[in-house]
Amino acid sequence: MSISDSTGFSRTAVPAGSLIMSGSLGIGTNAPTQKLDVRGSIKLGTNGELFAPGGQENLRMLRGIVNANGTIFVGSGFTINRTSAGIYVITFDSSFGGPPAITVTPHTSGAAAGAIITSVSFSAVTVITFDAAFTATDFQFSFIALGTR
Repeated sequence: MSISDSTGFSRTAVPAGSLIMSGSLGIGTNAPTQKLDVRGSIKLGTNGELFAPGGQENLRMLRGIVNANGTIFVGSGFTINRTSAGIYVITFDSSFGGPPAITVTPHTSGAAAGAIITSVSFSAVTVITFDAAFTATDFQFSFIALGTR
């Protein structure tokens, strides 16, 4: 396998699956500050059709849809405990590095409803879903949790 740079300089290299590195690898930089330091866009997917997201912080994201009865409809990395009507505790399988930012949206079929977050910690969040009279009522809801690793 041959590797070349923009100046035309090339060298023979071993296949990536056989390469053993003991330091840091820089792509687009001669002074990597992490084990893998990439300066520029990263393309992913079978045909390179996706870009890797970037941010100022090292973040982790969880998302899910919770059924009204407290079972998981979509998502992983968390468990649900429906403690009473309309009250759900989402416990993260791995704690965040700090309190995550959480959004929650109730799923209803035309009925006026809402959802609020009553407590957030590194490892769990409590969600209450309610009807138009602000009575805790079971509704399916979705959530997104975003926080530091």
